[in-house]
Amino acid sequence: MMCFDSPFNKQLRTNYVPSGIDVSHVQQLLLEPEAELSRLNKKLSQLKMHLDNMKMERDELKDGIDEHYRLLAPFRCLPDDMLREIFLWCLPDDHEATMSDKEPPLVLGRVCQRWRFVVYNTPRLWASLHVALPFAPRAHFAKTSHEILEKATVEFEVRVQLHQHAISAWLYRSGNCLLSISIHPYNMGIKHSLPSAKVQSYLDLIFAFAHRLGSLDITVPRDDLSRLLASIPFFTFPVLRVLRMNFSLRTTHGPQWMNSGLLNVKHLSVLELERFPYPISVTPSPRNSIAYRLLVLKRMKAAETVKSDVAPLTSVTFASLKEKEMDIRPFLQQYIEDGIIVSIKSSIKFLHQLSRFGMSQNGDNVILVIT
Repeated sequence: MMCFDSPFNKQLRTNYVPSGIDVSHVQQLLLEPEAELSRLNKKLSQLKMHLDNMKMERDELKDGIDEHYRLLAPFRCLPDDMLREIFLWCLPDDHEATMSDKEPPLVLGRVCQRWRFVVYNTPRLWASLHVALPFAPRAHFAKTSHEILEKATVEFEVRVQLHQHAISAWLYRSGNCLLSISIHPYNMGIKHSLPSAKVQSYLDLIFAFAHRLGSLDITVPRDDLSRLLASIPFFTFPVLRVLRMNFSLRTTHGPQWMNSGLLNVKHLSVLELERFPYPISVTPSPRNSIAYRLLVLKRMKAAETVKSDVAPLTSVTFASLKEKEMDIRPFLQQYIEDGIIVSIKSSIKFLHQLSRFGMSQNGDNVILVIT
């Protein structure tokens, strides 16, 4: 729809071919409408600029108002001790805290200066840590030159040093709190697994805090380090109460585990063993069996509770049990009779055999898990 009169209205939207005179007439006719269009475009540009300025003024005014309203936020009035309790509830409850700036406690310290001060001065926020081991550099056939691999190795050494320094600083922030730590060294068959010396340096760093270690979740590493762990005396961990150990099938584990100090820690109350490398049996030589040692440990703790309030063994988990260990039933039955929670993770065939021999669910004391 046009907003000006034209003698050519009937020819519009047709196949009409204007003559030379008509061309001159049309050009003369459009001079005034084009001038008006230019005026309107200029006016619209001015109005748009004015509108943009108004929006900018509005946004600045709104930001100023919002900033002042933030001063009135009730959260600002909370005392530090209440902030600490809220921050503690932010920690993960299904795994140890990780060294990620997207998760608590690190992410909480990135909000503001006050939160950072509270976070870094709350030892309990740093009493939990999952130690994620870095990947070692590895040559990929002929694609990786010696110079590139050497440079990657140097960078890796620096990264490990910084990582270990960060772990040490994290654990020192925990003050005198009991520590909960998980570490899972890679198996020998996995690419980029750390050399044993590097894994041992991480274990040495963690065990420097053994006197405060209350919970340890560990994948028992390769042969030499496995023997090292098994040989640690029980008094190294005076306050350890929760121990979870996963034994890799990719490597062998020495007989030291049958008399390991880790399994004789005085205050141990929760024990989980996955793929323990030796039969969990009470026969034929019960005094050298893991079952016998755990049973003695349980009875010792029960006796100590009368004297010194030491917590008894309350939960035992056995994972990946084999059919040849059916003679563990009398040992497990003694746990059940004393009200200790026993969790058995194995194949459906083995669990079915346990049920046939009377090892079925007994209230809340037996948990059968198919793996």
